Amino acid sequence: MTEVLDDAVSMRPRNYNPTRSLRARKRISILPIAWLLSVLCSMFLRFPIYFLPILLAYLLLVVGNETERHLLDAPQSGKIHVVRSETACSWQCHHATINHCLAYHNGLSESAREAVEPAYFGLTALLLSSGNYRAANLLFLGLLWPLLLSIGMMRCLRLTKNTWTRPLTVLSWMALVTALVLCAGTFRENNSNEYLTDFILTLSRWSGLSYYDVNAIVFIVIWPLITLAVWPILEIVKRSASKLEC
Repeated sequence: MTEVLDDAVSMRPRNYNPTRSLRARKRISILPIAWLLSVLCSMFLRFPIYFLPILLAYLLLVVGNETERHLLDAPQSGKIHVVRSETACSWQCHHATINHCLAYHNGLSESAREAVEPAYFGLTALLLSSGNYRAANLLFLGLLWPLLLSIGMMRCLRLTKNTWTRPLTVLSWMALVTALVLCAGTFRENNSNEYLTDFILTLSRWSGLSYYDVNAIVFIVIWPLITLAVWPILEIVKRSASKLEC
């Protein structure tokens, strides 16, 4: 037995150092952990770019509503368009879309209104069927749908690997910090669902269209078209990127 041990010891290199060998094994075991941490850090630094469109939309929402609040001399918090009017849309258009908004306020042609009417009131009925219209409206139209569109659009841009994606990442971090600061204070003092509805009323007053028309253009025309377009475009960009790599 002692002869076997002596042979094993004699086979070691002359400069064999047990401590150095142990350090090398530890270094090798740390490499996967370091790689994983670097990947997670890189993902964390890049993740705001996927939220850039929705962040800019929220910033536009806050700036637009607060500008309108100042122009109308409305209270510092709460609803903005509370005064009923037959010449401009107000919260009465939200409460009585058919009897007040469509009856008194012009906008799209009658044929265009009739074309979007089934989808418009179908979407409204779908949100009402949830049992909590306000929560469903806020969650689906105010967060999930625009978030998916934002991620899809920026994913297409990321796959192109252009040089301006890095400046966009910096811009995304700036937009994220600004949006968190502005929106945190704004939504703390205002009801989130009411604030989003006030933004539609703000767009209505600025565009000269009715509350019904702005809702229809945004949620029945523009967003569905972008939704139908962004995912096929994403697949095309993926295939073209994979071909370039090959």
